[in-house]
Order: sequence, then C-alpha cells, then structure tokens
Amino acid sequence: MMSIRSQQYETMELEQHNKFVRNVSEHCRSNWEEQTQDMDDEQLSHYIEKQLISARSHNIRFENDLVHYVNLSFVWGEKFGTNNKLEEISAILNNKTLEGPAKIFQLRNYTKEYLTPGSEHAT
Repeated sequence: MMSIRSQQYETMELEQHNKFVRNVSEHCRSNWEEQTQDMDDEQLSHYIEKQLISARSHNIRFENDLVHYVNLSFVWGEKFGTNNKLEEISAILNNKTLEGPAKIFQLRNYTKEYLTPGSEHAT
C-alpha cells in the first residue's frame, strides 16, 4: 500500500487549488470580458482568491458554487459578500440555516429577478 506524506498531500492540494483558480480565471476572461479586460493575470487571480475566501466564510465550498459566487461578484461588486447595504443578499449569505448550495441557489434567483425588466426589484 502506498502512503502519501503530509507534505505531498499539501503539495497536491495546492496544485489542485491553483488549477481551479486558473480555470476560474479562464471562465472569467470568457464570460466577464469587459470586467476583466483591465486586469492582468496576477490581478485576476488575486481577485478570484479574495472571492473564494469570502465565499468560504459563508460556508460556500463546492467548486461549482464557488464559480457562481465569483460570477455574482461581477454583478454585485467585489465586496458584495460583506456589503450590508445589499440587505437581501446579506440576509441570504448570513442565514446560518442554509447550506452553501442553497445560498447560491437563492442568490442566483434573486439576481435573476433583480435583473429582469419589470420585476419588483428591477433597476
């Protein structure tokens, strides 16, 4: 039986994380072209890292949900996860009874409604 030492595991984890950040960067460049055009690769990676930290602080952990969280940051602003002025969003993110996927589901629905012309929340 092969055993993996702690240091090897940490190295593998870091490589997996860096690969995820690269994939999210590519996603952002493709889907948020206007918002990312003035960021070099290092700035975009830093932006994504900050969003991942914020998401995880709200118990959002699955990769797919983390990508949605980054997407939402381009809609609501870089600090939307800590902006108490966005009351509905803050209420969802700070709801301790919701798991991460449920939070993302509600945030996406709220955002979709907010951006739909003629809806109650539309700008």
